[in-house]
Amino acid sequence: MPALTPIGRIKADIEVDNVKAENISIYVAPDDAQSVDLIIGRTWLDLPHIAYTKIGERVHIGYREDELFRNFPIDEKVNPVCLERL
Repeated sequence: MPALTPIGRIKADIEVDNVKAENISIYVAPDDAQSVDLIIGRTWLDLPHIAYTKIGERVHIGYREDELFRNFPIDEKVNPVCLERL
């Protein structure tokens, strides 16, 4: 059950960081329900053509086909994984 009952719904194209999705449902909440104008949720982030990741405090968004994260730096502080043959 949703925590809030929307007061309306529209369909629109949404673009974030130059990544666009079309015909997305936007649910309208009362003005006093949240402190931000728009929340981008899983219905947009989990579309098949979108890729995203969170590194530190920043969320990076791109088109999946662009292989956006191929050249991201790897944090050398992370413990390396060692695989052994069974």
